[in-house]
Amino acid sequence: MCSPFTWSHQEGCIEAGGIAHLMINYSPKVAGIQSFTSLHVCIPVNMKHLKLKIKGECLGPKVFLSQATMCFGVVTAGGKKSQTAELRNGAVVAATFCMLLDTESNVFLVEPIRGVVKACSSLLIHFTFQPESCLSYHVCAACIVHHQGPVFLDLLGTCHSADEMPPLLLPCQLDLANSHQFHNLSHWPPFPVPFKGIPSLDGVHGALKPIKVYQSGLSSPRCLAFKDSGSENDQHSFSTPVQGTVNPGKLVFPPVIPGNVSYRTLVLRNPSCKPLSFLFICDTCPGLTAWPVCGAIPAGGFLVCVLQANPSHSGCQHFHLPVCFDHGSRYAQYVDVTVIADEPRVEIEGGKKIFFLPTCLGLVHRHDVTVQNTCALPLHYHWTLPQCKDAFLSVIPVSGNMLPREEKSFTWHFEPRKERKFVLSPKLLLWPSCPPTGTEITENATYQLQIHACGIKGSLTAESSPMDLGVMAVGDTKVEKVTLVNNGACDLTFVLSITQKISRSCDPFPGTTCKILDPQQVSSSHQESVDLTISETRGHIPLRCKLVFLIAAGPTCQGLYSWVIHWQAIDLQGVLAETYSQLLK
Repeated sequence: MCSPFTWSHQEGCIEAGGIAHLMINYSPKVAGIQSFTSLHVCIPVNMKHLKLKIKGECLGPKVFLSQATMCFGVVTAGGKKSQTAELRNGAVVAATFCMLLDTESNVFLVEPIRGVVKACSSLLIHFTFQPESCLSYHVCAACIVHHQGPVFLDLLGTCHSADEMPPLLLPCQLDLANSHQFHNLSHWPPFPVPFKGIPSLDGVHGALKPIKVYQSGLSSPRCLAFKDSGSENDQHSFSTPVQGTVNPGKLVFPPVIPGNVSYRTLVLRNPSCKPLSFLFICDTCPGLTAWPVCGAIPAGGFLVCVLQANPSHSGCQHFHLPVCFDHGSRYAQYVDVTVIADEPRVEIEGGKKIFFLPTCLGLVHRHDVTVQNTCALPLHYHWTLPQCKDAFLSVIPVSGNMLPREEKSFTWHFEPRKERKFVLSPKLLLWPSCPPTGTEITENATYQLQIHACGIKGSLTAESSPMDLGVMAVGDTKVEKVTLVNNGACDLTFVLSITQKISRSCDPFPGTTCKILDPQQVSSSHQESVDLTISETRGHIPLRCKLVFLIAAGPTCQGLYSWVIHWQAIDLQGVLAETYSQLLK
């Protein structure tokens, strides 16, 4: 399937300090569907790679009726009764529609039968009920909308005379009739038979229960229903062969899974002053059907036809659908039809394995993974995560939609709670996000990933521990170097804290203890009470590396000073670990 995005230049040169303008064109062929592509800009000089995500949506009409059921009540034979329904269009584009109902009996009439609803406006549709026979009538009128699925309206009416008065048909009885219609032998078996062979009726006595009849005496309503949906652009209009114009249209069906059906609409126009007959020849297009196959276009009018595609295998198929006018092959015009079938498929960055760096207990490690939708179907995804009591695994986002060729970034979070190795197997479920109307989602794709991670205890020590600063005079300052060593198997981001204790009887606060986690988070009075300062209270040490920082001791009174420096692991988001350990005394 060709991309609807095109751009004016494939390569070029930009002067120093200059600006280059690139024109991007968006020409969608399917209404109501979003498109996505990525534009990669490569600069060979410094090997920079710029990426621009482009997304577009083709707007279509949003047509709906003001009501779903219209009940005319009781009408005398030979009489007439009219009602109106409002056809509304809530989109910013005009909508072409065509009303279809049972025209053989002429019991229900509609006016207008075809027309155009302007953008953000409405149109009144007049329905007339004129029965001749004393029956209960039901007709499902279908409004076929170009660029959109159909809209249905149930028409109900009952005809009485002086001699015959059938029961009144009400909307509540219509719902009951529909529920029984789907479980009769003319459509589908009611339920699967639990035995393989079909038993004979000989010897069966009480196993067969009589059928329960609801509201006896109610005549079966006459019903004609159309269940077609689809849309396509306005290029599918044909002129009469008398004018000699042949403008082939292009019809692109939305991608579906093989074995499913998709629909599109086609508008046939007749600008002449005489009716024009047409005929679709679908024999040369396997899996493609048209409705109606043949018919007549009124003079100066148009007709909305529905095409159905049922691809049997994956791939892109191209057909030339002949449309014959005036029942002659010499007046045939051709429609270029493209049918696309594909399976749900994605490409995961780095394959199906994700490796986390060794993570300190109590901290959270992040890892970003990019997943690209490589099929032609818009997909809905959902992650299922395994449960583990010794670790916590999460992903953001958990579910959502991906357009064709769209790339989605997923952020994984891993938090170990026990010192061990982990092999976790999350699953990615995929299925089409926009299935055709009436299609059950029974096929999906499953990708199982393997996540390898390890939870360890961080190890941070000082080379010279304990450290004796000797005897100092009050008011003097002594600076020493301290070397920290990361002997663990993971990188450590840490924060240091100090505990001070002074042993002296004349001290106004004997045995004072002060703990500092971050000098920026404490008041100046507390900072002045501690006579040991550290050049860096936060830092990062890669695994099996060293870090040197300075400490400065400046006693303010006589006594025996004792300082203990503790360390506490911290992650990139600033979350501290639950425990802290002694580093230097």
